[in-house]
Amino acid sequence: MSRTGRRFLSGSLTVVRCAVGLVAVAVFAVVVLTTPSRATRDAVDGFRSRPMSLDVRDRHGERIALLPTPDGTRREFRALADTPPLLIEILVASEDHRFVRHHGIDIVAVGRAAWANLRAGRRVSGASTITMQLARLIRPHGGGRAGKRTEMRTALQLERLLSKDEILELWLNSLPFSQATEGVSAGARVVFGVSVDQLSAAQMVLLAVMPRSPGRLHPGRNPEQALAAAQQLAHRLGLAVLPADLARAAQDAALIAAHGRPDRVVNHAPHAVAAARAEYRSLHGTEPLPGHPLLLTLDLAMQRQLEAALSAAVTRSQDRRIAHAAALVIDHTTGAVLAWVGSANPSGSAPGDQIDGVRVRKPSGSTLKPFLYALAIDRGTSVDAALPNHRAQFGATDEGAYLPVNFSRRFSESVPLATALASSLNVPAVFLTESLGVATVAETFGRIGFADATERVKLLGHGIAVGNTEVSPWELTRAFTLFARGGTLIEPFLLANRNPVVRLTPISAPTATAVARILADPHARAPGFGVSNPLATRYPAIFKTGTASQFSDIWAVGSTARLTAVVWMGNHTGATVSGETGSSLPARILADFFAEHVHPLDPAPWALPPAATANVGITDRSAPAGSPADVGHAGTATIRFPADGSVFLFDPGIPAEDQGVPVVAVGGTGTMLSLVVSGAVVAYGVERVRTVLQLPPGEHQVQLLVDGTVKHHITVRVW
Repeated sequence: MSRTGRRFLSGSLTVVRCAVGLVAVAVFAVVVLTTPSRATRDAVDGFRSRPMSLDVRDRHGERIALLPTPDGTRREFRALADTPPLLIEILVASEDHRFVRHHGIDIVAVGRAAWANLRAGRRVSGASTITMQLARLIRPHGGGRAGKRTEMRTALQLERLLSKDEILELWLNSLPFSQATEGVSAGARVVFGVSVDQLSAAQMVLLAVMPRSPGRLHPGRNPEQALAAAQQLAHRLGLAVLPADLARAAQDAALIAAHGRPDRVVNHAPHAVAAARAEYRSLHGTEPLPGHPLLLTLDLAMQRQLEAALSAAVTRSQDRRIAHAAALVIDHTTGAVLAWVGSANPSGSAPGDQIDGVRVRKPSGSTLKPFLYALAIDRGTSVDAALPNHRAQFGATDEGAYLPVNFSRRFSESVPLATALASSLNVPAVFLTESLGVATVAETFGRIGFADATERVKLLGHGIAVGNTEVSPWELTRAFTLFARGGTLIEPFLLANRNPVVRLTPISAPTATAVARILADPHARAPGFGVSNPLATRYPAIFKTGTASQFSDIWAVGSTARLTAVVWMGNHTGATVSGETGSSLPARILADFFAEHVHPLDPAPWALPPAATANVGITDRSAPAGSPADVGHAGTATIRFPADGSVFLFDPGIPAEDQGVPVVAVGGTGTMLSLVVSGAVVAYGVERVRTVLQLPPGEHQVQLLVDGTVKHHITVRVW
């Protein structure tokens, strides 16, 4: 080979070696640059674990609330597979139409942008890819050339670390929109007030241009600029979106922007949501996991109905100084909370508006009397006993003496136990407390769940069951389930898919059922409330109402075959409620609510045996000669109440149809009883008859017949 040939070969080898070296260096550089660094991996992990808005759903999957992150950002995660394909297509085409073909940096777009900027003499175009945008969010930088180099290097590493779908999903859930809102799902809700699934094509186009400049291109605040950008995008993509469609979508966004954030509408039951989060922390030791709906037992339809009812009632009752209300509804067969209304106006700014009334203890009024009577019956008091109802003094004989009075301020020598309970008379309840002992009553109340009874037993005294004890709607609802459940109570819970927790109570099953029957008996209730009262329902239910001293707190508690609920009204300042006699207002709310959710033929475990009774009310002004000892023997057909010779005085200040004479008669096992007045059968039943007779002034004989034969009779006089 000639010298020239050797030189050529040597030179060629040198060139090859240099080329190989350059390629090796380039490959090494690419490998080094694209291999995910520890910093990038940590940044991705941290970005993925950002707090997400908590999506709270009811038992039917309906959204109750979408809560912001601790810093106030609305960030709602949505899986890529659940995002509308058209929206993805529009966003990708708008920001990076070569996304699936490049590896983080689009060289073609870089060249095109450089040429355009060079021709214009200024920056008119960029080449930022979707991956680069995500890199900037994951590892923020201070800008400049150094920041841009970091962004590009991070983008290359992301392409090695994540799949295209993973990059796209992270990006879609991180796009910035207005009002501290991130992600397409939250953006759709905040800007247009709809779920991302409900976006029209026009709304999608308007939403797609917003991330470029969320404030400047907001269709509700700057419609001209937003519409111009959207029309240009729709034309470039060849979308069949008319300018008129875009204009209507912008108008919708403007209305929403003018009237506040639409997600406020999706913010029901704030106190229930707070309680559910506390329940979750108690069970799991952590906050609910972001990105996964928190499923509650609430029924949003029931919740809304009760919220509306309490809000309307408080609004109508402002002149009565009723400023606040709360209610709780549970399914007492499982313990699931169906509605939890902590306030009639939870977003209000007035004092007490944001207090969760479901958890606040208030004077109980007469709502604890059923538990007192249950204790007395379990300790040997007959259900058919007559209880003292006369004036009496309890406790010390000095200025600390306790002198109970009935709500009506009327007394009598005695009254049937059922009438005393159902009509909520105070005096018989205090006599029972005296006979049982305050300490015994307090201990039993504590075991049932009324903690205040044991915490303040020395201060409550003989009024422990007639209003001195303070209870919360939550405590009362929980405890009252024992009457519908035959002596056991159930723990209320808010988180879905929990197992029921049943508690034994000091009250026996027969006694719980007996008390429930009394509370379900409209005729036993008539002496205190008349026949035409809110609790005279067409469906089987048990009720108890309560009014605290000076009417500061008014209550209604009740159960149907499936539901147990409490409604409290009053105010958190303790001011006296004016113009509302007793608890008829919460009672009406409760009865109306039950009416919407029960069937008249729903079975009730406490159902009374069939009995026809007179449809009259009563005000008892009598002084019967009977006493607790005046009772018949087992198996003997007798009229237990009133005593023979009793006198009843009618009150001219009360309508005649709301006054009458209570009668209780019992017979042997399986006997058919009939009550006859003036030759006419006025009531009948098996083994027991309880009724109220509407009698004109004069003397009347009441006969008790067994199988057509008179077994007992009494004479009463009405004045």
